[in-house]
Amino acid sequence: MTFLITGISSYIAQYIAQNILDNGDSVIGISRTKPSLSHSNFQWIKFDLSKGLPEFKFRIDYIIHMAALARLDKSAVEYFQSNLLLTDYVRQLAQTITPKVLFYTSSIKVYGQIKDKIVDENTPMLNPDLYGMSKSYGEKLLEEACQTISIRMPNTIAQGSYGWIDSIYKKLKNNESIHLKNSLYNHVLHPFDIYQFIHKIIKIKYYKTNQFNICSSDPITSFEVVQLMKKKLKSSSNLHTTDEANFHTLSNKKISGIFKPMSVIDTINLYLKEMQG
Repeated sequence: MTFLITGISSYIAQYIAQNILDNGDSVIGISRTKPSLSHSNFQWIKFDLSKGLPEFKFRIDYIIHMAALARLDKSAVEYFQSNLLLTDYVRQLAQTITPKVLFYTSSIKVYGQIKDKIVDENTPMLNPDLYGMSKSYGEKLLEEACQTISIRMPNTIAQGSYGWIDSIYKKLKNNESIHLKNSLYNHVLHPFDIYQFIHKIIKIKYYKTNQFNICSSDPITSFEVVQLMKKKLKSSSNLHTTDEANFHTLSNKKISGIFKPMSVIDTINLYLKEMQG
């Protein structure tokens, strides 16, 4: 099988690509920056997909569209160019090469201002920010081209990632004091679960347009997360907490019929093992 992965130079894309290659399949990656991948079944195409379409003569079974601007502090123009315009070119490319299914790494941010205690795929989308709007619109664009599975993800952690877990990791490594709001927490995902989900979809041939929340299973409190990390890292950081009543967890109920992601504890442990390794 041959996979086309956009945004191949990102840490998540390279992690997923490496697992695909280790499974004996082929990967063609597109990005502006050269990835640190080396494999006989890997081919890199240097191209900026926000500028147009590359000449493409390969037979592709699956597309994993990961190229996007993920920072949350950018302008409308930047999101338009990096997320919407780029995704529209991917839509046109998909119409040309007709993959069996296209996987799109979307975001929990599509739901915007969340009022529900548990967020599932039926949670209303209320005033999403520019980034959330760009991902939601991207889902619709791609669904008009081919069978598309949108993976709505929270913060994804691995070497090279950024976010709350990464900031906690750095503070613990430096033995800094940490102030956190304590609430039930499962807003985290490891790239290995993204790969495992894609692998399972292909194995059972679930080639249908759909949207799935994917996050760690078995929530624990954010304080327990930091305690776990502190113990593993042998940190002397002092922890200060206040309770957060207006927080929500993410539901994996819809995806559970196909695949069960790792628990929060296993996700954090794998992250720490890779960071320390």
